[in-house]
Order: sequence, then C-alpha cells, then structure tokens
Amino acid sequence: LPAHSDITVHEYLDFYARAYGLRGQHRKEAVEAIEEFTNVTGILDKHLKALSKGMKQRVTLGRALVHDPDILVLDEPAAGLDPRARIELRELLTVLAEQKKAVLISSHILTELTEICNGVVIIEKGEVLETGTIEAVLKKSSPRRAISMRVLDKQRELLKELLQSPHVAHATESGRDVLLELEGEEESSADLLANLIGKGFKVVEFKQSKTNLEDIFMNVTKGGVQ
Repeated sequence: LPAHSDITVHEYLDFYARAYGLRGQHRKEAVEAIEEFTNVTGILDKHLKALSKGMKQRVTLGRALVHDPDILVLDEPAAGLDPRARIELRELLTVLAEQKKAVLISSHILTELTEICNGVVIIEKGEVLETGTIEAVLKKSSPRRAISMRVLDKQRELLKELLQSPHVAHATESGRDVLLELEGEEESSADLLANLIGKGFKVVEFKQSKTNLEDIFMNVTKGGVQ
C-alpha cells in the first residue's frame, strides 16, 4: 500500500478493478460489492495512509477479490493484526470458502488456522513433510486422544479405575483434574464415560484436548532452518 498512500480507499479499489479489465457498470457494481463485503463502506473517502493495519488488510483483501477470482493466495494475512481484526479476517475467509473459492494461506500463526482450514501442507527446508486433510493429519500425528476429566469426589478411586480400563494408555492426577490418554476411536470415549457413570463416579467434566496445527508442526518438523 505505501505507493498508493495518497489515494482514497474507493480510488484504490476502483483502480485495481480497472487494472483487472472491469469496465462500465460491471466495474461499478463489482467495486461496490467488494466494499460492502469487506465492510469498508464507512471509510471510502479516507486516504490509505490514515488507515489502521486491520483496515489496510481489509482493503488489500478487497483488491484481491474485486475481479472475483476462483483461487485466492494469501501470505501471512493476519500478521500484525489485533485480536478483533484477526477474528474479522477469519470470518471473511470462512465466507469465501463457503462460496467455493480455494483459499491458500501461507502462515506461521498456526493455532488460528486450525479452525478455518480443511487441508494442510507442512514444509521445512523446501521439503514437504506432511500433507492431507486436517482430520487425517491430526489423527496421524496424535493417534491417542488426550482427555481431561473431573469428579466431585473419589478421585483416587477414579485414577485406579482408569488404569484398569481398556484403551486407557496413561492416566495421572493434575490438581483436581485427572488427565488420561485414550486409544481407539471416539466410541471408546463414550464407552469409558458411560462405564464410569455406571459405577457411581460423579463426573462433572469430561473433555478432549484439541490438537492444533501448532502441535502437529512441532511433532513433524525438526527445527531446521534454510
């Protein structure tokens, strides 16, 4: 954006619409649609140099979308954004994916990508180390599921019961919680919980810890740099 800092948001988007070959009424409608989609209608007369980082990201996203591409390539789109701007950007990308657009994101902010991406490619030193759907890669990286649970009482008895239960690979106490690693599919979690309740344990919390892309990246890569 620095080279265009003295023009307004509308002038900027209209310029790129012209550069992409849009003409006449079609260009006018396309620019208006993108301004509304990226929610910049309230700042159309502001100069780019006066915008916040989050608003600049919205405008540059609008520039990339003004000619309605089928594929969108983004490099570190959330870099430097405050929490609200990151959430808003994530919502925009989700809408684009729902519109059947292919969105390729290159980023090191991996925890946020877990919620919006359905596929991943992990590259280190120019080599593809892992690729596939999020579900497949998560399962391959973490065949055991980490579960945290809490009971009203009889925590020691619970721990003993867990260590004798099938599919429980490991169990330990952590303050008021009991942490365990469970093998098998999700059905094993349901069976374990039903069994514990059936034996009189007053379970007040039973949740699976979600593995995110950051965890996978640390497991797959070796820390080498190029």
